[in-house]
Amino acid sequence: MRILNAVIRQVTDELNGYETFIASFVIGSNVKDPEAALRAAVQDYISSGSDEAETALKRAHGNFNWGDVMIAVPGEYFIGRGLTPLMGGETVDINLEHDEVLDPDFA
Repeated sequence: MRILNAVIRQVTDELNGYETFIASFVIGSNVKDPEAALRAAVQDYISSGSDEAETALKRAHGNFNWGDVMIAVPGEYFIGRGLTPLMGGETVDINLEHDEVLDPDFA
């Protein structure tokens, strides 16, 4: 199984840096370029002309971004491009420091 993790970074402010959100998808066997499929799903939604898409675009005032995508784009658009959203499960985030010494004799 291949998984696509869309790692979305948002600047919170100059002092605190970034907040990160992750949206995960199972990549279908027919998908050769997962990023292209993800972007195509978003474009499918934007150009759909649906009432929901038009409302989301108006609400974004020309600044429809990845945060809007995660809130507004229904899973069916991703599924149509071979990406099945992983939702409904529990996610546990563990932040680890790259250089953390794990050997207790040297900690």
